[in-house]
Amino acid sequence: MLVSEDVLASPTGLSLMTRFKTGLLLAIWMASTPSAFASDLMTVIDGRAGRIQQPFGIDFDENGATYFVELSGNAVKRIGPSGRIITVGGTGAKGNSGDNSIATAATFNGPHAIAFGRDNGLYVADTWNNRIRRIDARTGLVTAFAGTGEKGFWGDHGPAIDAVFSGVFAIAFDSRRETLYVADLDNRRIRAIEMASGVVRTIAGDGRKGVPNDGEPAVSQPLVDPRAVAADRRGNIYILERSGHALRVVDASGNVRTVAGTGKPGAGDDGPALQVEMNGPKHVCVDGDDNVIIADAENHRILKYLPSEGRIQRIAGTGRKGAGEDGPPLDVDMNRPHGVTVDAAGNLYIADSWNDRIQKLAP
Repeated sequence: MLVSEDVLASPTGLSLMTRFKTGLLLAIWMASTPSAFASDLMTVIDGRAGRIQQPFGIDFDENGATYFVELSGNAVKRIGPSGRIITVGGTGAKGNSGDNSIATAATFNGPHAIAFGRDNGLYVADTWNNRIRRIDARTGLVTAFAGTGEKGFWGDHGPAIDAVFSGVFAIAFDSRRETLYVADLDNRRIRAIEMASGVVRTIAGDGRKGVPNDGEPAVSQPLVDPRAVAADRRGNIYILERSGHALRVVDASGNVRTVAGTGKPGAGDDGPALQVEMNGPKHVCVDGDDNVIIADAENHRILKYLPSEGRIQRIAGTGRKGAGEDGPPLDVDMNRPHGVTVDAAGNLYIADSWNDRIQKLAP
């Protein structure tokens, strides 16, 4: 793969907890206390050669390397095992060019999410270009995968490459990485692309704006604005609604119901999920226990929904807007966190977007 190096982030071989931020990488000892950030600074590595600009979506390849997209940087980057931050896609300029060529010479337009496939493909939600693009992790070539680039709604039950989307804000694979789910926000739909056939279909939302009725088929119900999507191992598909201030689930039978949030903006604390208020939540993922992690962006915090208990708990962030230093996760200020992803070891990665950094929370 042809890449460009931005910054040497950490020396090889160190077992560290890391925070990537503008111009610097702080290398920090791993916390010994469960669910806590490390607080003892080990070293600061000079990172003036590069920076991170509004990180959003995060994912990992089969070797554990971390990939992320930059919204304002219009780029795709990788954090390698040695800690090097490497550009693998995008020139930094806003645009819609470069298909069938080296990804570092291509242009993107506000990428919001990323997902790594079984085929060594790095799938990028090229949000304001209304399509999904694929970067081959072996060759570094970028190709069109879904969407024509037009804005609208068309193409269900046909090839995804010929379909029309309207604001691809999030993408996520199922647990087997056989289906790619798409939050087609402006169409108020969740769509699914079967990787084997390349065919796209709608699995939730009928295009109307509104709160769906619990227990009804998801494809015949309205949605408010589906901002993010994630799937668990049991066939449930979670939909996070930004201005709906709610988490909904489409179960394995295809019916939808609301499982968290009141539908009104607020900042409720831990408690029964349907009584806890959120404020403009932006991203969601599922951990190894099928719990749901929510980036409650406008409340500057991270929540966990426990389906088995029907409860929500705050797991990171004070609720105050800020850029707090490392410490216990509930005491760390954040600034509009967006992407959340859990790796195979159970570490939670948080794109602390408006602080231009990525934070890592050990299990």
